[in-house]
Amino acid sequence: MQELKKNELYQKIHKSFAAAGFEESIACVQGFVLGLISRGHSSSDPKSLELTVNILNGGTRFSGTGIATFTTMAIELERELENEKLSLFIPGKDESSPKKLLQAISDLAYGFNLGLCCESRPVAGSIVQEDYPLRNTMLNENVEMLNEIANVDTECELDDESVEVVAEQLERSMIIIYGLMHGKALPAEATDDDNCPVSLSVK
Repeated sequence: MQELKKNELYQKIHKSFAAAGFEESIACVQGFVLGLISRGHSSSDPKSLELTVNILNGGTRFSGTGIATFTTMAIELERELENEKLSLFIPGKDESSPKKLLQAISDLAYGFNLGLCCESRPVAGSIVQEDYPLRNTMLNENVEMLNEIANVDTECELDDESVEVVAEQLERSMIIIYGLMHGKALPAEATDDDNCPVSLSVK
């Protein structure tokens, strides 16, 4: 888990984000954009900005700074998803309290599923494809995984190793979902089951 002070994308946008008029946390917005891209709304798709304004900002339009911040984030995150390596906005243990760290993880998972599912239930591939049932089983398992992480009780006590495992699973599920939705080869494994590998207390 990369510290925010070493996270190039975070360092590039966090100051402009604070002044851009976003109503949700930077982690939630990052998750939402990742979900939109996974759904098929590329960084160049005007609907990505429209959905973000309407769903995350209650219809309140962004300033020029907000649009530039959103665009930078979308371009970078699209590239990261394609390369299967995400720079998630999760603070290091020395940068934040355990509660705020878990809140960032929760916000990312919530935002991702909201972006992925905001128009309708996502479906991976075409029903005529031989692997259609398996793709959608994997998709549903990973969506449920993110739902579980999104509902974590931020007051629960997890040791550093457990938090790291949850953060890794969060990233892994996002990358798997992107691959499933974009017709990439099936992963060698998706989830061992439909539960988070760490026992989480939920809200």
